[in-house]
Amino acid sequence: MATQTATGEPSASIPDFGYRSLADPSHDIRILHLLPGDSEDSIQIQIEHVYLPSYNEKDLIMPSQKATLERVQKTLPADWTVHETIEGRLIYNNDDPLVDTSWEHPTDPNFQLPEVETPSVPGAPVYEALSYTWGSATETDLILVQHHSDATSTRGKLSVTQNLATALRHLRRPLHTRTLWIDAICINQQDEAERNKQVHRMTDIYRLANRLVVWLGPEADNSKHALSTLHYLSEQVDITRTMHQISRPGSIQRGTMNWYALKGDLPYDQKTWQALQALFYREWFTRVWILQEITLAHSSRAEVQCGNDVLPWPAMRRAIICLSTKNTLPSAEFRDRVGHVRRLAEYNPAYPLSRVVRYFDDRQCSNPSDRVYGLLGLMSASLRARIRVDYALPPAEVYKLFALAQMDHFGRLDPLVGCSGLSDDDDTSTTTADMPTWVPDLRTPPFRPLSRRGQFSSGMSRSVTHYISPNVLQVRGVHAGEVATVRDEMAETIMQGLQVVRKWQLRDMMDNPYPGGGTFLQGLAWTLSRCGMITRNRVPWNFHYQTIEEWTKYCRDTIIGGEGPIEGNEVVNTYIIDAVSIFIFQRKLFFTRDGLVGLGPKGMRSGDTIAVLLGFDAPVVLRDAGDGKYHFVGESMVWGLHDATALLGPLPPGWSVQVMLDQNGHQNVYRYFNSNTNHTADDDPRLDPLPSEWERVSNDRTLDDPDYFDRFRNKTTGEVVNFDPRMSVEALRQRGVALTTFALV
Repeated sequence: MATQTATGEPSASIPDFGYRSLADPSHDIRILHLLPGDSEDSIQIQIEHVYLPSYNEKDLIMPSQKATLERVQKTLPADWTVHETIEGRLIYNNDDPLVDTSWEHPTDPNFQLPEVETPSVPGAPVYEALSYTWGSATETDLILVQHHSDATSTRGKLSVTQNLATALRHLRRPLHTRTLWIDAICINQQDEAERNKQVHRMTDIYRLANRLVVWLGPEADNSKHALSTLHYLSEQVDITRTMHQISRPGSIQRGTMNWYALKGDLPYDQKTWQALQALFYREWFTRVWILQEITLAHSSRAEVQCGNDVLPWPAMRRAIICLSTKNTLPSAEFRDRVGHVRRLAEYNPAYPLSRVVRYFDDRQCSNPSDRVYGLLGLMSASLRARIRVDYALPPAEVYKLFALAQMDHFGRLDPLVGCSGLSDDDDTSTTTADMPTWVPDLRTPPFRPLSRRGQFSSGMSRSVTHYISPNVLQVRGVHAGEVATVRDEMAETIMQGLQVVRKWQLRDMMDNPYPGGGTFLQGLAWTLSRCGMITRNRVPWNFHYQTIEEWTKYCRDTIIGGEGPIEGNEVVNTYIIDAVSIFIFQRKLFFTRDGLVGLGPKGMRSGDTIAVLLGFDAPVVLRDAGDGKYHFVGESMVWGLHDATALLGPLPPGWSVQVMLDQNGHQNVYRYFNSNTNHTADDDPRLDPLPSEWERVSNDRTLDDPDYFDRFRNKTTGEVVNFDPRMSVEALRQRGVALTTFALV
């Protein structure tokens, strides 16, 4: 039987549609006009070439309203608090949970703040952008296309996936033309040179769209009920910029139920939970590209469509975050799935790029290079300029160039976090042989990495790198120890992880002195608590955390000192479960020849080198590769190499490092706390006063900033840097620090 187009005409009688080249692919784009029709009518479009200006990248990160919040708070009664929501609105909350929250000032109804206008770009065309999954390339439909500038031109047929054809039928209006940008149609997929340039324009395309339409697919698996449920839940809760949940003004479910609260169980039946789970398993939630698409679009103009049902993205976002925090959910599978979706819902453009790469390394794409190119829209223009889109390059080369671009741009070695390193029985990479060990293979998401954030091992230093083609990366740092012994026991599950700690047989070592002070038990407690990152000692603003003293007692009485197998009910704190899942799963306990204890990658072995590298937050494990070179084995957690101890020595008595929130509510700011004076300082007490030619300047985060930084300006030259000038190579050498160059291959 002859193939037919969506019109029912024999395809042989209609020529293929021929793309006309864009006058300037660096500035022009195509948009399509979806002609009106009913759902079962043929799909007909017209394609138009238009000029697309560039947007201001500074608009991507929502400016902090901290100063505004402080000013408004002074006008409120003592029992009222003002918050900023993730959508940028001010919301007023009363201490009495029975008093409704409000969008209006509680005592001054005429109180108003100047409106923040949505930035507009003169000359931008009017269109909607579609975010969707392509679907199977073997299941296609034919649609009819004309050039918009020549309505008398012959129609041509164009093959699109069935998923896209279904979306077009649902998006089409019965009486009016709808103007859209859809990648599969608006980019000539057969022209690689055009595709390379257009991918670089994704930032402008999605940012300047009047609306983003997310297409989840046709109605199925009770999706109408799922969207209705999410919409109702979204009306009960709002999310602050610091990710706290409060009741939304006008919420019906207040009082005893408190649907917004973590302990507020939701009265859903099995049918509802199954509908929600099926919705969250839709393929759209698994794609790499969706992160930049939903982020770049103005949130208030984004909507999610499933079949004919539509839900504003801000509403779905609130509901997903609320669901994911509930203490009671129907199953572990549901908790895992909603947690996966939450990472998208809670994403903030202020996240540093290194964290974005880690958080979304399990998303899917048909072309492995899109694990880099699919994130271009979330980078600054200056970083994007360092990355050449070239689909002809092997993915391994794309990943290497991406790693080098990040290191050079941010002055940090954060890409090392994603490296799987070496196996323990040979000197070959556990990923692939087509790239050096210091390049993360984004095709193979690594085991959940040790969260090195919070160790502050190299202080506020900048990395110093030199690349020697094709595969050598020279980095600066200090030799911090050698691995003496490695325990072979390794956990495969969370609860097994607790049992593995007992198999390490550490009970007789608990009271041994630990290098640098304290006991071995205290050193182990600091290690298991993420170098204190889930203790109130290091993160004082989080009252949900236990103190290190409580951690130490729990380690002595239950984890190490207890008798018999550890049962689930012995785990009395969810943060302890989380710590074990992070630090024990697929990791090994090791001791250095200096007596330090640590957790490291499963591939490490006796004789490996422990180093602290400038511009990297964790000690690393290296292996001699001969000829003065090293293989990168992985990062590690070592109590005793934290807080730049390997570079500057221990902090003075009474001093400790605390991790505070930045203006976006993220744990990114390191400060120094003196327990004797109860005083917090910006400057490291081990360092001399800041030289007179330097001054601290604003730390407001931009897309050009690494995960952690302090900003300093040279008053003479005007140079602004993201590291402490007292931690430069020259300054450290003057202190007598024995810096070494490590050649990684």
